[in-house]
Order: sequence, then C-alpha cells, then structure tokens
Amino acid sequence: MAEDAPPPPSRITSQALDVLFKLEAEQIATLLPDRFGLDLAPIRRPLPIELPQLSLQLQRLDTLFELMDTSLLHLEFQARLTPADLIRFLQYALALLQAYPDRTIHTVILCGPGVRKAPPPIDLGPLPYTIRYVLIGTQDGAAVLRRLHGLRVAGAVWSETDRLDLYLLLLMRHQQDTATVARQGIALAEALPPADRPRVIGAILSLAYHYEGQDLLDRLVEELMSTQVWQQQLVESLEQGREQGKAEGSRELLRRAIVRRFGNIPASLEERITAADSETLAALLDQVLVASSVDQI
Repeated sequence: MAEDAPPPPSRITSQALDVLFKLEAEQIATLLPDRFGLDLAPIRRPLPIELPQLSLQLQRLDTLFELMDTSLLHLEFQARLTPADLIRFLQYALALLQAYPDRTIHTVILCGPGVRKAPPPIDLGPLPYTIRYVLIGTQDGAAVLRRLHGLRVAGAVWSETDRLDLYLLLLMRHQQDTATVARQGIALAEALPPADRPRVIGAILSLAYHYEGQDLLDRLVEELMSTQVWQQQLVESLEQGREQGKAEGSRELLRRAIVRRFGNIPASLEERITAADSETLAALLDQVLVASSVDQI
C-alpha cells in the first residue's frame, strides 16, 4: 500500500499579499509627515494604482492615496535605485497627471540598504509633480530590533513609531540576511494586538517577497502555517483582503463607467461609491447603464 504523499508546501500568492500590504500601507503613509518631516496633507482615501496608460510590473510594491488637499501621494518601496527606476517613476507620474488632471502628484520613495545617498529631490516646475527620497537603509536595523525586542519583553505598549519601524525593518541596514530579519520581525509582531498581527505580518512577507522572491516567501509561510492559530488568522485576513480588493476593483470599474458616460462624478455620488459594499456597487453600475444623466444614479 502506497504511503500518503506529503502535503504540498503552503503557498500564498503575491497578489494576495499585495492586498494585505496595501491595507497596511495607509498606516505607513499616515505616519510619514511626523516621522520623516514630509510636508503632506492627511490621507483621505486610497486609490487604485492600475492605470490603462501603463503596464505595471507585478513585483512592485507601490500605493496611491488621495490627500485631504486633493493632491495625490504615490508611495514606493525600493531596496535599491537605478536610472531605469527613475524613468519608471517619471512615466508613472505622467500617466497620473493624465488620469488626474489639475492634481498635484507627490512621489515619495522609501529607499532600502542598497541606497546610501539619496538623489536630490525633483520638482518639474510647470507640472505639479515632485519626487522625494527617504533613506531607510541608513538606519541601524540591529539597534531597532533590540529596542523592539525590549518592548516585547517588558510587555510595553507600542507607539505608532514603533509599529512603523516594524513595517520598515527589511528596508534598514542589517548584517543578517533577509530571511533571518523577516523571521525576527514576524516574531516581534506577536507583541501587537491579535487583530493587528496578520496584516503586519502580511506587510513583512510582502517586502520579503519583493526583495528575495517566491522561494523565501514559501519558506516563511510554511513556518507560519505550522502553527494552527497563525494559519487561521492568516487565512481569515487574506480572505478579508481579497474581498476588499474585489470591492475596490468594482469601485474603479463604476467610476470609469460614469466618467465615460457623463464626463465627471459629482462629489455626493463619489461619497456613495466610497462607502458602498459590493452589492450596492453592482446596483449602481446597473443604474449607470440605463441612466440618461448622472443625476439619475
């Protein structure tokens, strides 16, 4: 009688992790002004990053937010910078300026250990666009790990800055390899409230995948899934992330349909779209297809 085959290694797709990462990225972006001295308005809402003008690479981690002053924040995470990266930032900036006319675009690049000296900021002058760099890779990751470990041992309450350092741990300077640092970061996440842990771990896993690839992601996930509690928490959080991702896709489809038919989206309708669940979004799309004016939606 043949022996049962061993179970396949646990796998989480990069797309699923990308959803979790973007859920946490809003927290990262919210803390940028105070932590790094960036002059940015508070965040109003996240926006879809997929633009029809560009074919985006799947292995990029970036996020797009609308700020309270109506400007847009484009946030990038880069382990290293090359001239090709700068060209890509500018191409995406032009696509954003076309997709969101009359908006100011702020690109902020969080640079990892492969960047020792930040390039000068870029201001396109007549075009409302700037690029700024934040050097995370110059920070002593070992010192941050010791401080966060001390908080965990003492059972202390973590500040928002502490939590931000945990998010950005893999972008800091370390003597240890990425896998070891990721494992230490995941272990430290146990000090956070249970409801916060899966999304924080998702952010750490996303950065690990972004810099080292699928093999490291599979190893880390397999280690996590060996614990039943973590397996349940991660699966539940991923399902929530997938549902939110589907809703965001429906919102973007609805917005595009309205703009194509009627030219603009009134502020009151935008508020309804932002607050709507999946069922309501489907009903609104049906109304767009039959309405003779935007006021009938």
